Order: sequence, then C-alpha cells, then structure tokens
Amino acid sequence: MLVMLCGFAQGDRYMMKLFRDYVFHQVDTEGQPVLDLAHVIESLNKLEVGSAEKVLLVSRNHPPICRLLSKLSALHRRVLECFLVCCVARRHRATTSR
Repeated sequence: MLVMLCGFAQGDRYMMKLFRDYVFHQVDTEGQPVLDLAHVIESLNKLEVGSAEKVLLVSRNHPPICRLLSKLSALHRRVLECFLVCCVARRHRATTSR
C-alpha cells in the first residue's frame, strides 16, 4: 500500500525489494538463513548517509534471475522521494478531511 501511494515505478519497487533482501535475508554457505545485525546496521547506516558505495543486489530466485549493481546514494534518493511524497499525501488528506 505504501509503495503504491508513493508512486514508485515497477523498477524502483523491485530495486527496493532487492535491497531489503540484501539487508535482511542473508544466508550462510549452506543456504541457511542468517541474521547478521552488524550487516543490517552497517547497510542501513550507509543507506541513510547516501554512501557512494556500490552494492550487488541479487534476487532470491535460484538461480538468481536478476542482478543489479547500485549505489547506495541512488537508493537513498529513492527512499527520500517516497518519504516526501507520502508526507505530502498525508498532509493533503488531513487538510481535505476537515
């Protein structure tokens, strides 16, 4: 619902899904799920500051059908754009419902 509200293009939505998988769906060498909190915090911090570092975003399909190399700064811009659109939409709903 939030993604639809923000007007993300399909490619933007998919890129954000791949980033979510990169952060929260890590696996070990045997393919077992692993939650590495250091990786989560480091990735989210780099996203927040808009790091110029590139990350390889890979789909969870086996074999992976999609691989994207993206700068965290590009993802940062997309997140900010969505947040601003959501804020404007919320403010607009609040003023029209009065």
